[in-house]
Amino acid sequence: MEWRPTEAFLIRGSYAQAFAAPSLFSLYSPQIIQSVDVTDPLNGNAAVSPLVTSGGNLTLRPETGQSRSLGVVWSPEAVKALRVSITYWVINQTSRVQSQPDPQEIIDSSALFPGRIVRGPSVNGQVGDIQSVDATAVNFGSLRVSGFDGELTYGYHTSFGVLTPSVSVTRTYKYEAAITPNAPITDRLSLANEDGWAPRWKGMAALGWKMGPYSAGFDGRYVGKYQDYVYAGTPTRQLGDFWLYDLNARYDFGAALAHNNRYLKGTYIAIGGVNIFNSLPKFSDYGDSLRGYDATQYDIRGRFLYANLGAKW
Repeated sequence: MEWRPTEAFLIRGSYAQAFAAPSLFSLYSPQIIQSVDVTDPLNGNAAVSPLVTSGGNLTLRPETGQSRSLGVVWSPEAVKALRVSITYWVINQTSRVQSQPDPQEIIDSSALFPGRIVRGPSVNGQVGDIQSVDATAVNFGSLRVSGFDGELTYGYHTSFGVLTPSVSVTRTYKYEAAITPNAPITDRLSLANEDGWAPRWKGMAALGWKMGPYSAGFDGRYVGKYQDYVYAGTPTRQLGDFWLYDLNARYDFGAALAHNNRYLKGTYIAIGGVNIFNSLPKFSDYGDSLRGYDATQYDIRGRFLYANLGAKW
């Protein structure tokens, strides 16, 4: 929904609901049955070794979620090429799929997982021993994320073309997860976690240029600092707080050289580079030290150059 109370101001908001189907891995991964040592809270925390089934679960439901946003855009009449916007957003996700739930957590919170624990017959009024536990993939847990997006863009006309500087920033101020039964909500803001997290700050500064069939752009992408993934015995490590720079140029030679040919009019050539200063990732414990870098924030390719020849009609 959009409302423009004046020519310079635009107020806009949105609401959406979404779902994500379970992955093929969560549905169809092979089931494994093995004896696992656990404790039984209903029998004085006695040690038991029931048969635990892990793997895929064909009865999984889709993950569900909703998002809301409210923002304002200011485009002053006195400065036609200036545009400033700020947007507040909220994202909630529920019924999350956990592919490898902890059998002990299922036992400790049996009321939250009905039908997943099978016990033997009771003896002298005492509940029976645990015989089996269904620890296949399960729908449980939620995420709550919110923050602000801000953007400023200005088009400046010069004798050598139009310059368009812009700055955009995302400030995530809440990233909370509740995926462990009977445990407090955990804060994942700038705390790396393979199950979901976000840096507190992300942003981009860019400069575009266009003159006739020629155009070019240069941008810097920023990721704020965050704590590395934590595993048993690994030290706390600070990552992030880095910039990556990209450069691109384009020539629409069809528009310049083939005015009367409708097939060639949309042809162009583009060249560019991603991470042009070849910034390499820092060491990370992402993937339990199997990868050695954080694939969610860094790019192990380093500098990447490309060239495109294309046409549109």
